[in-house]
Amino acid sequence: MLRDHGIPGTFFVEPLFATRFGSQPLQEIVGLVRAGGQEVQLHLHTEWVDEARTPLLPGARAKRQYLHHFSLEEQRRSSRWVARF
Repeated sequence: MLRDHGIPGTFFVEPLFATRFGSQPLQEIVGLVRAGGQEVQLHLHTEWVDEARTPLLPGARAKRQYLHHFSLEEQRRSSRWVARF
C-alpha cells in the first residue's frame, strides 16, 4: 500500500528470533519488505539471546531485557550475528 502511494517506509525487523526458529522466516520477512521497495532496519529484542538453539553469547542463560544490560563486546557479537541478514 505504501509503494502504491509513493510513500517510503522503514520497517524495524527483530532478527534474533531466528536463533531459535531458523533463518528462513527472517529471510522471508526481510524479502517481503524489500520487495515492496521499503527499507529494513535492525531492531534487537535481547530477550531472544538465551532462547538460541546454539548459544549466541557464552554464559547468556538468563533473560536480560535491555541492550544496555549486555557488555559492549556482547552487543558487538549480537550485532555481528544479525549483520549477515
